[in-house]
Amino acid sequence: MRVIGAVALAEHASVWFSSVVRGDGAPVTLGAGVDIQDNSVVDSQPGQPCRLGDYTSLGHAAKVHSSQVGSHVLVAMNATIMPGCTIGDGCIIAANATVPAGTVV
Repeated sequence: MRVIGAVALAEHASVWFSSVVRGDGAPVTLGAGVDIQDNSVVDSQPGQPCRLGDYTSLGHAAKVHSSQVGSHVLVAMNATIMPGCTIGDGCIIAANATVPAGTVV
């Protein structure tokens, strides 16, 4: 597990084995109770911060790049959210899904 750069983890947030949370391009914020499961990646690009709302869960090998993800969201196993997306509260991103850059859900 690696947490690198400008990363803020709220109370009870967890980052599990072999995952990377990288805030070297812009800040990354993980809300309360966020669960980043094994082999996942959360990162940011210059000028594009990344935020995961409270009680959001990333399944094994999920990836979130420079996007805004609401609270109580499930990003299932091996799903990818490309840069510039906005995912609203309570959404489910299916296993193996790819959310194209700039999508609003």
